[in-house]
Amino acid sequence: MKKVLFIATIPSSIKEFSLDFMRFIRNRGFYVEAIAGIGSQAEFVRQQGFKCHEIEIARGINPIKDIISLFKIKKIIQDGNFDLVHTQTAKAGFIGRIAAWTEKVPIIIHTAHAWPFHPFLSFWKKKYYLYLEKLAGKLCDAIIVDSKEVKRYGQSFKVAPESKVHQIYMGIDLERFKPCGDEQKVEFRRRLNIPIEKIIVGAISRLVNDKGIETIIECADALKTNFNVEFLILGEGEQREKFEKMITARGLNEKIHLLGYINDVLPYLQAFDIFFLPTWREGFGVVFAEAQACGIPVISSKIAPLDEVVSDNCSGFLFPPNSVVQFVEATIKLFDKERRRKMGECGVKHIRENFDLRRINEQTLSLYQSLFNQKTLFYKL
Repeated sequence: MKKVLFIATIPSSIKEFSLDFMRFIRNRGFYVEAIAGIGSQAEFVRQQGFKCHEIEIARGINPIKDIISLFKIKKIIQDGNFDLVHTQTAKAGFIGRIAAWTEKVPIIIHTAHAWPFHPFLSFWKKKYYLYLEKLAGKLCDAIIVDSKEVKRYGQSFKVAPESKVHQIYMGIDLERFKPCGDEQKVEFRRRLNIPIEKIIVGAISRLVNDKGIETIIECADALKTNFNVEFLILGEGEQREKFEKMITARGLNEKIHLLGYINDVLPYLQAFDIFFLPTWREGFGVVFAEAQACGIPVISSKIAPLDEVVSDNCSGFLFPPNSVVQFVEATIKLFDKERRRKMGECGVKHIRENFDLRRINEQTLSLYQSLFNQKTLFYKL
């Protein structure tokens, strides 16, 4: 039995990005464990039948804590005698790859949802992160990127040989994320205490500066005389107090509702009429895919890789970030129920054709098997 260890900086990354695949390969005969930072979602992973080690992993650079984390990961790898280590997220990806390489794990894979050396960093910080990512790239057998844009950006900096980088989209569980009928939507709204008669514009996001929350507030302000529309924002973050003050200052407390962190977003997605998140930066954008899978039209930013995830002018509208006038106009267009229905149908088709979780899992498993076969051939030679 092959033994696989997944490593991420925070438990929610294991839950959101790896758990479905962990179940999939467990059903194919693999033994699977996980390592993540300390957090409530680790217990959820354990409830799914997986051993999940919680160790402190600092998100920023902290040499002392990072060395301690490294040795803790090494010890878990030693005890587990794993055949494959699969890391994701920047910090866990760097420390985890070093730990796996020094412990001579046969196969090491890293998933880069986005590169840490993104354009919003200062010149020297970007150079430093690029150096670290190139170093870690030498220590693994394969790097999975979940969009064509992430692959293009990484290749433009020669982060790793092209043969080592594999583009595999993130998958959406289409058995779970699917459209609901009008009666179901009404029932979801009743249960969630969401006004049945309102047009609900929803967002699911961390409350941070680069997710376009200020733009949502500006758009809600432009629509404040329209009493038939309300905005719901699910998520938490360090900028919550700032956004609360902005909402209050504009008199929008009855228009915009910050609902905090929600463990299961599906009922809310089903209750939304429009999904709107004018983000400035995105890794893959799984929540945009989930919204479309539920038949909800999307309004967002025309940035990579969202232009791969959202079919512009078919399943949604994409405009440059901070295009308040265009975002407001698009929202008004989607007040029309028939237009929402047609765009929702387009979104369901788009996601089924490109992001079906079953097909994505098979692609990832195929990469695993290919690497196992290569290693077996190497040792035979």
